[in-house]
Parts: sequence; structure tokens; C-alpha cells
Amino acid sequence: MANADIYFPENNLLVNRMGADFLAKNGDLLDDFFERTNSSKLDYQQVWITTGYVTSEHTYLVEMSFE
Repeated sequence: MANADIYFPENNLLVNRMGADFLAKNGDLLDDFFERTNSSKLDYQQVWITTGYVTSEHTYLVEMSFE
């Protein structure tokens, strides 16, 4: 799967700050994930997404940070 190599580099992390267009298009989904953090913050302005693939564990990593 070619796209997996782009978004999930093997044994490395890829960190991206999502742009305003991404936040606008995916607001409902992001809000759902944000609510699951049980954060004391009322909202967020930025979303960072970290991805990677750990080859020894055959595991994909996805981490979202709301700021």
C-alpha cells in the first residue's frame, strides 16, 4: 500500500500540524476525538497528528494533540 509508506514511515515519526481547511472539513470528527481527551480546556485552535509504523511490532501509531 503506497499511501501507507507516505503517512506511516517505518521506524520514524511524521508530525503534521493540520491546516485550517482540514479543521473546517473534519470538525465533527475532531470534536469527537477532543471530547474523548476529557481535557479541562473548552476548545482547541490547532491539531497536530503524529504517525508512524513500528516494524518490530507490526503496529501503526496515530497520536493526536489538541492545542
